[in-house]
Amino acid sequence: MAKNLFFVFILLCSSVAYAQELQSELQDQDWRIIPGSYEKNKPGWDVYVYPVFKHSDGDFNMSRVMLSPTEAVVLVSFDGRDYGALKINDKMKVGWKLPLKGVPYAIFKFRKNLLVCTESDISKIGRKRESGIYLIDPQTGKIVKQQDHLDPMVKDGESDFEVRLLQNETQHEVKLGIRYYEKKLPAITRGMNIVALDDDLKAVSNEKIPLSNNGIYLNSALNSRGDFVFLSAEENNQLKVQTFEAKTWIPQKRILIPFHPRKKSKFFGELYLSSFNPDYAFVYVDYLNDEKEEIRAIHKIDFSTETFFSYERVLGKDFIRNIKSGYETVNKKLDKPDFDDWDKMKVIRIIDNEERVIVFEEVRYSYQSPQVNSDRIYWTTGDGLINFLNSSMKPLIYAVIPKRFRLNGPVGLSSSLHVKDNKIVMVSGYDKGKGRTAIYAQIDASSGNVEKIEELKKDEIKDNYPVDPQATLWFDDSFVLSYLDADGAMLRIKKIQANLQKFSY
Repeated sequence: MAKNLFFVFILLCSSVAYAQELQSELQDQDWRIIPGSYEKNKPGWDVYVYPVFKHSDGDFNMSRVMLSPTEAVVLVSFDGRDYGALKINDKMKVGWKLPLKGVPYAIFKFRKNLLVCTESDISKIGRKRESGIYLIDPQTGKIVKQQDHLDPMVKDGESDFEVRLLQNETQHEVKLGIRYYEKKLPAITRGMNIVALDDDLKAVSNEKIPLSNNGIYLNSALNSRGDFVFLSAEENNQLKVQTFEAKTWIPQKRILIPFHPRKKSKFFGELYLSSFNPDYAFVYVDYLNDEKEEIRAIHKIDFSTETFFSYERVLGKDFIRNIKSGYETVNKKLDKPDFDDWDKMKVIRIIDNEERVIVFEEVRYSYQSPQVNSDRIYWTTGDGLINFLNSSMKPLIYAVIPKRFRLNGPVGLSSSLHVKDNKIVMVSGYDKGKGRTAIYAQIDASSGNVEKIEELKKDEIKDNYPVDPQATLWFDDSFVLSYLDADGAMLRIKKIQANLQKFSY
C-alpha cells in the first residue's frame, strides 16, 4: 500500500512540474517571427499567392538562436515591410531590435558573434538575388561586420555552383559548401569544396572534397565533430552516404543502402544527423516501388561499425487500420483523429538518444479552392504520429496526437516539438468552432505514453487569431507562443503582427 501511495505521489509531482499555466500576454507587437530557408532537402510551399504571407513557410530552426536557457535572438519582419532581428528573453522583454537590408534567411552562432544572411525580396526585384552578410554582437545588437556577399573563392569556371551553409553547432563554426554542377543536370554533383571563414568573413581556405561516382545529390552537412557527410542516390539502386574527416577532408566511411524505386518515378530523400552521437546518421526516403506501393524507409547508420538498421513500411490502409484499432482517447473534449487523410502524412523530425529513435510524422497538405476562378489556397495541418523505435529500428509503440488546423493562408503550419528532460512536449494549432487556439501535448520519451493533451486558453488575445506554432520559443521553465493578427479578409491584410503568450511548464 505504501509503495502504491509513493507511486501516486511521484506521478502527481511529475504532473505539477509539467503543468501549463498562462503567465502573461503581450499584444499588438510591431513584429513577428519569420522562418529561415530550408537548408535540408525539403520542398517549400508556394506562399506568394498572398504577398503578406510570402515569408511564412520555411525552417524556423534557421531563424532562431538560443543564447542561453532564458534568451533568444530571432529573425523577424517589422510591420510587414521591413526585416531584421531582435533579442527576446523568457519574460517577453525585447533587448534590442535591428533592421537589416533584404530578407534574412539564416542565423547562426559564429564564434563570439551572430552570423545573419539576407537576400533581396524577389517580389520587388524579379528573380535577381542579392545577398547581405552581417556579424552582430549578440549582447548589444550592433553590427560588427557587414558585406554584400560571402566570398566563396569559386575557381571552377566551367560549372554552375550553389553555396550551402554548413554549421558545426558544437564549435559554433560556419563553413561554406560550394557544390558544382552542370546547368543541364543540376542534381548531379561535379565537385564539392569546403570554404573556411575568418572573423572578418573572408575565405581563408578552399579545400576540395574527394567525392566518388556522384549520383543525384540529396543533402550534405557537418556533424558535431566537424566531419562532412554527403548523401546521394546512385544509378545502381543504392543510396550512398559518405563521410570525410574534419579539416583534412580525407574519405572515412562509405555506406551503401539498397534502394529500388520504380523507373522514372519521383522520390524524396533526406539526411538527419544524430543529436548526441556523431557516428550516427539517419537517411529518410519516400518512394514508389515496382509494385506501385508507396514506401517510407528510415535507415539508422552507425559509421563506427559501418552498419545500418532499417525501418520500412508501406504507406497504405493496412498500417492506418492497425493504428486506428489500437487508438485510445486521451482527452474526450478534443476531436478524434481523422484517419481518412493520413495518406498525406510527412516525416517532420527525427530525435534519437541511446535507447530510442523517435520519428515525428504529421498530416500536412494544401489544396486550391474548388470555387470557379478562385486562387484561394487552403493549408492544413492534421494529426500527429510519434513512432518510437528501438536502437535497432524495430517499432515499439505509436503515440497519436489528434488535431486539426486549416487556414486560407500559410500560417499556423505544422507543430513545434521540444525535448525537456525525459518528456516530449509539443504545441500545434487547433480549430475550435469559429475560434482558433492551440493544443499542448506531453509524451513520455521512454514509454511513449501520451500523458496529456490539453487546449491552451487565451485571455485577452482574440479568438480568431491563429497561433504560429513553429515560432514557439522554448525556454528553460517556460515557453512563449505567437498568435498572429492575420484573420478576416486575407487579401486586404497589409501586415501581420504578433500577440505573445507566456506559459510555465
